[in-house]
Amino acid sequence: MSKQNNDKSTSVNADSTRNSELNGALGAWQPIDTAPKGGGAEHITDPNWVEPPLLLLLFADGNQAVCHWDWYYALGGKGCRCGISAWVEPVSGEQIALHYDEPTHWMPRPTPPV
Repeated sequence: MSKQNNDKSTSVNADSTRNSELNGALGAWQPIDTAPKGGGAEHITDPNWVEPPLLLLLFADGNQAVCHWDWYYALGGKGCRCGISAWVEPVSGEQIALHYDEPTHWMPRPTPPV
């Protein structure tokens, strides 16, 4: 095995270890079907409305992204695109499915450092 391949293998192992440590600190990945989506009312002005939380999503290819559910794009919403989920990237406001496959798992977002 060449030095270059050995270094790459070490890097991958270190990344896997860091990801495992991070996952352990945050909690386990949960199936995407169990992700909280907020809502609870028809209009955001309703006092029963719950803002959709920002979540860390995992995709089948290993990519991760912070997203939230947007009811505008959900089935029955005015922006619904059949076959594309309503997970949205919060900065751009774009549906994440336009850039990645559908997410498979979620976990709470890590707390930012102070």
